Amino acid sequence: MPSRDVAQRYMNSSLSIGEQLKQMSDDVIQDTFYNDIQTRRCYLYDIYHDNRPDSCFGIDGYDENDCTKKAVDCKFIVKSYKSVANDDPEYHIQFMPEDWNSQSCIPDWWSAEDSPIRYKELGIRFPIGLYIDIPDDRGVYNRWLIVYDEVGNQFPKMGVLRCNHRLQWVTDRKNTRFIREQWCVEKTQNSYNSGIYSYNKFTVEENQSKIWLPWNYISAELYYNQRIIVSMPIDEPLTWQISKIENTIPKGIQYVTLYQDKFNQHTDKIWYPMDSGNPFPGQYTMLADYAELPDVPVIEDDSHTPVNINMKLSCGSTQIYVGGSKVITALCMAEGEDVSADITYTWTYEIDGVDASALIKQTASDKPNKVKITFVGDEDYGSKELIVKCVGTDSNGNTAEDNLRIGIMI
Repeated sequence: MPSRDVAQRYMNSSLSIGEQLKQMSDDVIQDTFYNDIQTRRCYLYDIYHDNRPDSCFGIDGYDENDCTKKAVDCKFIVKSYKSVANDDPEYHIQFMPEDWNSQSCIPDWWSAEDSPIRYKELGIRFPIGLYIDIPDDRGVYNRWLIVYDEVGNQFPKMGVLRCNHRLQWVTDRKNTRFIREQWCVEKTQNSYNSGIYSYNKFTVEENQSKIWLPWNYISAELYYNQRIIVSMPIDEPLTWQISKIENTIPKGIQYVTLYQDKFNQHTDKIWYPMDSGNPFPGQYTMLADYAELPDVPVIEDDSHTPVNINMKLSCGSTQIYVGGSKVITALCMAEGEDVSADITYTWTYEIDGVDASALIKQTASDKPNKVKITFVGDEDYGSKELIVKCVGTDSNGNTAEDNLRIGIMI
């Protein structure tokens, strides 16, 4: 029950009855916030302010004098319970009313001019896309990802998912090879198939999965048809191809849909923790298409600097039907610029290591870096793999090449 002074203050207030009730409710939650067993001391951050990038589970306590993360007090709310038939459910966090109403829970770097990401200018609502370290009932911290905000008339809540995988991939640009990694949430994609598709003479994998990442300039490097490995460390780990990317629903989260691919022992690479040459010593590293990327050229004569052209072939899907057609695009980048229109292209085709040009009808497109192919072979080629190879040459004789594997279906 409010004191006489408080009651008098509300009586003399110019606020409506509803606004006064909201304020009273805020005061009650504020005054009892630390009496709730759901209240936790948490830490907000993005990838640029993560002073423990190698940790996800079992993180020890924090020294706030030596921490780049924003300390906040939140309630950790169980929204639903886990079932063996589903992924880990989402949970909610709720900020202290005083911190939320005053926005003092927002880190200084969120809107700072020198911040690596200008979140407000990009239309990203706080705190979507941030990591948050939340302690469990034993006081041990775990990494979570804030994936949405739940709008409400009062006490707004945010949905969080527990990070469960460190995604690793390779980016090649501006004559430099970048090996990336970022903590993410893997969830199963709703699918109405058994994981394989069989018809007549062939069987192909048809499993799907989904990755949730914070959107930033590192995760934005992921692109369509890129191959990545998401698996336990086994001899032939589960390998996937990116089939869809969504980054605006909501802004701040990058959804990546994966379609199962085959592990290629010639181009995909696995390192165990103690292996020499491991890009991340002390941990398992699994990178798809690692061996396909050319090394940075060694320049011996400064009078002529060769241009390193990077080519990537892509198409709508990696399957073609007998008698069907497909458009293939070659993207060529040099020093960060798209030079696809300035390249001369040569296309070749193979099946089982044998020239298959006679089985392909090639039609020129309106753009030099695109080609339309029609498979004119018969059904005996069903379940085989067509390898499309492309070599590009610029006016100075600099070359680039790439290949694309396409499954033949009946």
